[in-house]
Amino acid sequence: MKFKEIYDRILPLWGNNINFSDAEITDGSTIFTEDNFYSRKMEKKWDQVQETVGEDDTYGDLMVWTMYQVFQAEAAKLYNAKIDYFKVSSIDQKEVEALYFDNLHHESWEEELEGYEREDNL
Repeated sequence: MKFKEIYDRILPLWGNNINFSDAEITDGSTIFTEDNFYSRKMEKKWDQVQETVGEDDTYGDLMVWTMYQVFQAEAAKLYNAKIDYFKVSSIDQKEVEALYFDNLHHESWEEELEGYEREDNL
């Protein structure tokens, strides 16, 4: 399975924009990071996309999680700059692919890693 096939199938499920205007810092600090950032709106959207994709689509399921990780890091960075949304299409595909490939190396993803084809032309 190629990255672009999975990415192009899953990305539209997120919609055009991700809104995180309800963001909260979870650890009492004053700066948002991907580790202390929480948005109910983003989590609700993640749940919707995850439900649409389903667990049987293992490549898609991992892409949903990977995109959520990247989106959360981006949202934390932007919220510190007083921005509370971003266009889904503005996220760097290379960043998503790198994290997706890294996630495939975690335990229980061996079969998917074996069937995955990286693409150099992103």
